[in-house]
Amino acid sequence: MRCTRILLCGAALIAGHFSTAASAQTGAVFGNVTFAEVMVRAAASKILENKTQALAIFNKREEGNFRYGDWYVFCYRAETGEIEGDPAGAKIMDVRDPYDRQVGELIFEASPKQDHKIEAVTYMAYRPQPAEQVPFWKKTWLIKVNDLVCGVGDYFLAVG
Repeated sequence: MRCTRILLCGAALIAGHFSTAASAQTGAVFGNVTFAEVMVRAAASKILENKTQALAIFNKREEGNFRYGDWYVFCYRAETGEIEGDPAGAKIMDVRDPYDRQVGELIFEASPKQDHKIEAVTYMAYRPQPAEQVPFWKKTWLIKVNDLVCGVGDYFLAVG
């Protein structure tokens, strides 16, 4: 009986080690929730605390402050698509993919209509600088918070 318990515990530790190693290679997954979903919910919470301060933090894009490597928060106005913190007049609808196709309209259409609801959209994009400018497939999770939609994306597969 004791030997069986030891074997079961050992098997569980080994299985846990290999599943952790596999998930580290494909992006962090917590249960059925990805790191991007956790991060976008944290961003929504920060906006509810203090919108002005939250947007200032997101737009600095400093490592460890709602930016972790390629992961960062961006926000735009839910009604107009105007990007918060970008040059005046920049809109999410104007975003183009590496092949100069308009993907901003796809992102805007995927925007959640209800507060605190998350939607996801997949498209091609370049990873942020200083990364090599190679096209990647990117999945972005979007959440609506009052008059804003905020997103966090995961660059998961190089194209070509």
